[in-house]
Amino acid sequence: MIRPGYLQSVVMSPRFRHFILFGGFLLLLVEIRFEHRSVLDDWRAWLPILLCAGMLFIVPAGALAWNRGGRMLIAVSYCLTFLLGVFGLIVHSQGHLWPRLTETLSVWWLAPAMAQSLNAAHPPLLAPCALCGLGMIGLMLCVLPAPPDLDGEQRKIIYKKVAGCCPQGSSTPEE
Repeated sequence: MIRPGYLQSVVMSPRFRHFILFGGFLLLLVEIRFEHRSVLDDWRAWLPILLCAGMLFIVPAGALAWNRGGRMLIAVSYCLTFLLGVFGLIVHSQGHLWPRLTETLSVWWLAPAMAQSLNAAHPPLLAPCALCGLGMIGLMLCVLPAPPDLDGEQRKIIYKKVAGCCPQGSSTPEE
């Protein structure tokens, strides 16, 4: 039987959170490889593919060696992920960031019929922002301290203070 609070302690651990980002990099790798299939003759198209593939090795290694330099390894990797996302934004805008951004955002104020007539002959502008997002989330997980490990009595106090979190008649969600 699983002891009360065990699953919460696993999910709240920094290592587990990075394995969730591992899944994000895996899905992004598959998507980028598919979307870049027609432009792989350009070396820049390989950069996000190689980064995501590398992160599939770096994230688990860093999470397993968290207190022995793994945290720093992952933090630097997430910074590189963010920077590659910014570089991808520049590449996807083809040097015309503001006009491409206004064109991308114009679908929000155009009528649906007019928005359908927009024919973008350039890469999707905001797609590289997925790398920026994964990089920022990962970096935040590296920088923020781990939540405190609460014993049962501390958990009861916190659950009682949070309105409506517990079923009627119980003092903790485990009961």
